[in-house]
Amino acid sequence: MALPGTHIRAALELKDKLIVSDLKPYLSGTVYPDSRYATKLSRDLTHSEEYTKKSFYENSDFKKGWAVHQLYDESQYEAFINNLGFLFSSTEPILDNFSDDWLTLTALKVVQDILDIQTFPIKDYLCCLDYVECPNNEIEEDLKDYNAGIVKMYKSLPTQPTDYYSRFTFLKFKPGLIDKLLKRAEEFSVNQIIMEKLKNIFTETIKKIPLA
Repeated sequence: MALPGTHIRAALELKDKLIVSDLKPYLSGTVYPDSRYATKLSRDLTHSEEYTKKSFYENSDFKKGWAVHQLYDESQYEAFINNLGFLFSSTEPILDNFSDDWLTLTALKVVQDILDIQTFPIKDYLCCLDYVECPNNEIEEDLKDYNAGIVKMYKSLPTQPTDYYSRFTFLKFKPGLIDKLLKRAEEFSVNQIIMEKLKNIFTETIKKIPLA
């Protein structure tokens, strides 16, 4: 789960390859999969290998964004392991049940998001998130609220890990877990070795994404 700023940057980077005609459904589709935290859908309904296939997304800008979300997450994970594997317990980190490896990975994504939103005018694209689709018969208002939370988050650009507290509160993470997560992100953000490696993660990730 890269954070929304990173996902939006990636979607913009790949829009021409995907021949996107309308940014509104495309960017809304890009942030859609993680709405499951708010709507309480099973992860299988928003994340599946089927959703990365061209036959799934080729005729829908919303689904192109949805596919890019998954493809980016998968490639970013590989890039983190390749470049920052020394931070994890093994070459196959244990990511279930909010494990220590999960905390490390999510903390890295927080710092990565801060870096990514400094590279493009994200505020210019937030208006696209007033568009929603409900592919799993979600309650439309729930998805509108989810997207509105992202808009609110980036209207005042986060510049440090603690600025993400409200994001994880919105996703219903427990306060103690959020404190632990953001403390680790803060430690990473002042580590020169980690920050130098993080600066290259986005470019490496984009290169790894398998688009036809």
